[in-house]
Amino acid sequence: MALPALLVSLPAAELNIARKDVHPYVRSEGSRAEHRYSDAAVNSERVYDFYRRQAEYYLAMAPEEVPDLLPAFPGLDRGEFGHWGKYNQNNYKNDDWNRMEVGTVVGAPLHASGVGALKGVNVRLGEEGLIAACFDPVTLSYPVIWDSSKQFLKINPFRWGLARGTQAGGRTLFHYKPAAYPGDTNLPVYRGYYRAGSEVVFDYDYEEKPVLDRPGTIVLGDEAGSVFTRTMSFPQGVPVSVFPLVQTPADCEVLEDGVYQKGTQTTLVTISGEIADTALTRDESGLVSLQLGEQKDAGLIRISIWSGANADLDLAKQTITETPLRIPNKALEEKPQWPETITLNGELGDESGAYAIDTIPVPFENPYRSLMMFSGVAFYDDGTAAVSTLMGDIWTVSGLDADLSEVKWKRFATGIAIPFGLQIIDNELFVCGKQQITRLHDLDGNGEADFHENWSNKYLDDHGHPHIYGLEKDDEGNFYLIYEYAIARIDKDTREVEVIATGVRNCMGFGSTTLDDEFTILAAPQEGDWTPASMIIRPQQGGFYGFEPGRKKVDSVSLPLCYIPRGVDNSTGGFLTIKDERWGPLSDSVIGLSYGSGNHYRVLFDSGLHGQAATVPLPGDFPAGLVRAVTSPTDGQVYTVGTDGWGDYAMQSGCFGRIRYTGKAMVLPDSFQAVANGLHIRFNETLDATSVEELSNYFVQQWNYEYASRYGSPEFSVKEPGKLGHDRVEVASARLLEDGRTVFLEIPELAPVMQMHVYMKLKTAAGQEFKSDLFPTIIEFDEATRFEGMQEVPFKETTRLVARIKGAKPPRTKGSLTPPDETWGDATRILIETKEGLQFTPNAFRARPGEKLAVTLRNPDVMPHNWVLTQVGTEKLVGEASFKMLNDPEAQAKSYLEDEQQKNVVAHTSVIDPSSEQTIYFEAPSEPGDYRYICTFPGHWQVMQGVMTVSE
Repeated sequence: MALPALLVSLPAAELNIARKDVHPYVRSEGSRAEHRYSDAAVNSERVYDFYRRQAEYYLAMAPEEVPDLLPAFPGLDRGEFGHWGKYNQNNYKNDDWNRMEVGTVVGAPLHASGVGALKGVNVRLGEEGLIAACFDPVTLSYPVIWDSSKQFLKINPFRWGLARGTQAGGRTLFHYKPAAYPGDTNLPVYRGYYRAGSEVVFDYDYEEKPVLDRPGTIVLGDEAGSVFTRTMSFPQGVPVSVFPLVQTPADCEVLEDGVYQKGTQTTLVTISGEIADTALTRDESGLVSLQLGEQKDAGLIRISIWSGANADLDLAKQTITETPLRIPNKALEEKPQWPETITLNGELGDESGAYAIDTIPVPFENPYRSLMMFSGVAFYDDGTAAVSTLMGDIWTVSGLDADLSEVKWKRFATGIAIPFGLQIIDNELFVCGKQQITRLHDLDGNGEADFHENWSNKYLDDHGHPHIYGLEKDDEGNFYLIYEYAIARIDKDTREVEVIATGVRNCMGFGSTTLDDEFTILAAPQEGDWTPASMIIRPQQGGFYGFEPGRKKVDSVSLPLCYIPRGVDNSTGGFLTIKDERWGPLSDSVIGLSYGSGNHYRVLFDSGLHGQAATVPLPGDFPAGLVRAVTSPTDGQVYTVGTDGWGDYAMQSGCFGRIRYTGKAMVLPDSFQAVANGLHIRFNETLDATSVEELSNYFVQQWNYEYASRYGSPEFSVKEPGKLGHDRVEVASARLLEDGRTVFLEIPELAPVMQMHVYMKLKTAAGQEFKSDLFPTIIEFDEATRFEGMQEVPFKETTRLVARIKGAKPPRTKGSLTPPDETWGDATRILIETKEGLQFTPNAFRARPGEKLAVTLRNPDVMPHNWVLTQVGTEKLVGEASFKMLNDPEAQAKSYLEDEQQKNVVAHTSVIDPSSEQTIYFEAPSEPGDYRYICTFPGHWQVMQGVMTVSE
C-alpha cells in the first residue's frame, strides 16, 4: 500500500537553538543566586535570565568572534522535557475540590441525564441535604433534581476540576429538558438569589412581573424518599403562563390528574396555595407543566413533585397535603454560616533592595478544606482585602498592617462559578465569574454575603476550557471582560454585551490604564494556536488578534503593543496601573504579572507612538503564578495573588504577597522611543556619561515570531527568515542627552521587528553600577534623531511591521486518505471519537494480522486531536518526542511526530480540528500484540490512549 511522502525538514539536532553542551548560558545552574526560590524542586531544571546571560556571554567575546546569527531560546528547562518543561501539569488530576465544604449553593454549569444548564445555580435542599436542584436563570426552571444524600456535586478532577465541568453527585430523580437554550440577546431578567441558612430564594421577572421562587424539600423517610417543592410568590397582573416542571415517561399511565404510573413507579405532581386558577398539563412527550391563569391578586403557590414506589403514594399525598405552605421571603438570618476567623502571622521580606516581597500567610489548612488558589484581590476603603479563589470562595482579609503579625481570614461567600475578576467600587464588591457578574451584598451585617445580585449575565459561554477574565470599569461605569476569545464591554445601563475585538487566546492577562488621555484596556493572550508568543494588546474596535478554534488559515492579524519573549513570560497574568507616590521609583507605572514564571515586569509605552510597547523584567520571585494585583488605599503598596494550575513554576497552590517599597534607590528605564535610526531610552536617575558612551556596555539582538496553526512559535531570524535564531544588531554609537537621563543608541539599520532585546550595563552619575533589559516590539518609528557625526539613515522599504504568518501546508499522515484500490471496499471500518477529558472512545478494539482497516477519527471535542497507532511498546518514545517539538517550524505539518519516530508508528491521522473527521486506510501489522494509540497534540499523549489488539 502506497503511503504519502514524508515532509522534508531539518532534524531537531540541527535547529539553531541554544544547547547546554555548547552554550553555558542555557545551563540551568546559572543565575540562580539572584532568585529566591531557585532551590525548590519545581525550579531544579529551570533556565533563569536566558536572554541576559546570552547577551553577557557574547559581550565577553571579541566582537569579531560573535556570530551574526545567535541561537534561539530552546524552551522551558532547556527544551529537554517538552513544551511546558519538566513540571508541566497538563495531565494533572486533583480531587480536593470534591472534598471541600462548598456551602449550600454552587454556581456551575451542570450536566446530568442529557440535560445541561450553562448558568446552573445548584442548591442542596433542606437541613439534611438529601436532594439537590439545579435552577437555570436562562429558562427559569429546575432542569435537574437529584439525590444528594451521599454527594452534592461531582467535579471532574482534571486540572483541579477547572476544565471539565460539573455533574450531579447522585441519581437523577426528576428532569426537564428545555426545547431550546436562548442566545445572549433574549435572557429573562434574573435579579439573583437570597440565602438564609440552608434556604435559598430566587428573584426574577416573569412577563415583566417580579417573582420569588424558593426550592425546598419534604422528607418522607428512608424508604419513601423526599419531595421536591417549588414555592412561588406571584404579584397581581401576571398573565396566563406555562411553567414546565418534570418529564414523565411518554407511555406511562395517567391514574388521575397529577399521578403518573409506569410499572412499579409513580410520579406525583401536586399544586397547593392561594391561587385558584391553576392546572397541570401533559403533552405527548410526557412533559408535565403548570398552567397559571391571569392573576387578579397577588398570591402564593407550591408545586410538589415526588417519585417512588406505588405503595408509598398515599404517604406522599398525605404528607404533602399536611405540610404547611411556607412563604418565600427575603428575611435573612443573622447567624453566620461560616463563623470561624483564622488568625496567622506573616513574614516580612528581604529589605536589601528597593522593594521587599512580604509573605501574607494563607490558611491552606482551614475548617472548610477550601483550596486557596487565588484569582482576584481588591480593597475596601478601610484596608480590608477581599480575595477570590478559583473554586468560588470569597474571603475577607484584615490585619494587613506594617508587620503582618495578626492577619485575619474570614469566609465571606461561596459558590461563584470560577471567579476571575474582582473589583470593589464605592465599597461594593463585584465578582466576574463564568456565569455572570455578581454584586455581593451583606444585608444583615453578619460578615457574609446573603444576596448574590446578578449585575449582568448577558454573556453565554459554552466552552469548558477557557474561563471568563475581567473585571475592569471605565469612567462611565461600563465593565469589560473576556469571554469566548473576545474582549467585550458590558453597558452600565442596558447590561448588554458589545464585542470590541476577537482572536484573543486564553487571555488571563487583563487590566487597564490611560493612554492618550483615554481609558484603555490591556489584554494579554497566551501563546498557543495562531498566537506565536504571549503578547500585550490595546484592543482596537473590530480587531482580530489571530486565534479562533479550528482556524486553518489566517490572512492578516491586528498587531499587539508588544510581544513577550517566552524566556521572560510564557503565560501572562494581569496588569496593574499604579498612581501612588508611596510606591517609590515605580509609583507611576504599569506592572505586568507572569503566571507562568511567577514574577513581574514593567510595561513601557513608546513615548512618541503609543501603539507599541516594551517590557522590563523586575527583580523578585513568588511561590505561585501571579494573576492579579492591586494597590492598597491605606499604605499605597502593591498586593498580589497567585495560583497554580497548568504549565507554571508554582511551588504551592496559591500565594498572597505584598511588594513593599523600602526607601532604597532603584535604577531602571521609565520610557523609550523608537526613531528611524535608533532608540531613546530614558532612566529614572541621572547617568554617568562615560559608561553610556562605551559601546561594550550594550548588546542588542532581534528576532521574529510566526503566526501558525501550532502551539506558539520558535524564534526566527529577521535577516534570514528560513532559519531559527537571533540577529545581532549593531549599535553605531551611544550618547547621553542633555537631560542626563536619556540614552540614545544609534542603530542606523533599525527596522520594524516583532521582538528586540536591548541589554545595558551602566553607571549612575553617583557611580552605582546596574544592569537592565528592555524587550520592545518595533512596529513603526518616528523621524530620525540628528547629531553631528552620525551615520546617514539608509532607505527603508518597510516602515511598519508586517507580522509573519505561515501559509497553510498539507499536514502529514501515515496511511492512505483514500482507498488504495478497489479491493479496499470491504475494509473493516472503525470509528474512534474523542471525548471531553482527553479520551478516545472506544479505547480498545481488535484486528486480525494484515486485516485491511479504515479508521475514522471524529473530533466533537473543543480541542484539536490526532490518532497515532504506535508499534508495540513505543508509545512513550513517540509521545515524549512530540513534547519537544516547540522549536520545529514544521511541527503542525508533521502532525507533532518527529521524523525519527516514524519507524515506531504504524499509521496516523493528521491533527484535525474540532467538529471534523478524517479517515485513513492501512493494513494491521502482521505480528500479534497490543499496539497502543495516542494523541500527540502537545500535552495529550499521557492521558489520551487506547489499544488495538492484533490476534487471530
